Amino acid sequence: MKGSVSLLLASSSLLGAESGLQINKRHDPAVVSFNFEKNTRDASPSLGRRADDVAEMNVDKHDTTFFYWANFTIDTPPQNLYAEIGTGSSDLLVLTDEIETCKKEECIGNIFNIQKSRTSDLVGSGSFGSRESWSGYYANDTFSFGNVKLDGFQFVATTEFNCTTAGIFSMFGVGLPSGEHAAQKFPSLPYALRNAGEINTAAYSLLLDDDQSGHFLFSRTKPSTRGLR
Repeated sequence: MKGSVSLLLASSSLLGAESGLQINKRHDPAVVSFNFEKNTRDASPSLGRRADDVAEMNVDKHDTTFFYWANFTIDTPPQNLYAEIGTGSSDLLVLTDEIETCKKEECIGNIFNIQKSRTSDLVGSGSFGSRESWSGYYANDTFSFGNVKLDGFQFVATTEFNCTTAGIFSMFGVGLPSGEHAAQKFPSLPYALRNAGEINTAAYSLLLDDDQSGHFLFSRTKPSTRGLR
């Protein structure tokens, strides 16, 4: 399935409106869970085992800072990607083969082949809190992790990434739609999962089993749950 470019001509409700996404629904939607384990950022994270209701997530280390990494696919046939979980970011940014540095295999997060999704119109740019700046295409395509599949999920195919401190990496945003860089807001991942009926509440929590592994849960009521109301 080829991806299609989104020119952001239609807005979506932040809470309850239909998002236009299609998904393989479970009979009793409640929780979407990621497993993760500790690793280092400068090592290539494994895509890991996929199982029902579980998508693998690695925790990677860069210098003295820990980062959480999500494994997922975009496109049909799927392209395997991974990205740093960003609770303060709302966009899903994936690196593409149009970034010169990525052509030299110096990027983190695997490389998305932009030609397979026919993303061709540059519609936005923005910056991260740590002063990295990016620009790219907003595009729609099939997005999957574990046994969850969203058709028409919007993401940013990054074509320029000017790094200042932390390296060139993909970003897996789970924040509020208001934090998106697009002029017209669209459901970020927790809202897209809820709107499509995969989970009941746009909330997430990070639960540590030990110092090496744990779970990143969407729509789970725990003391550490962060709701996106």
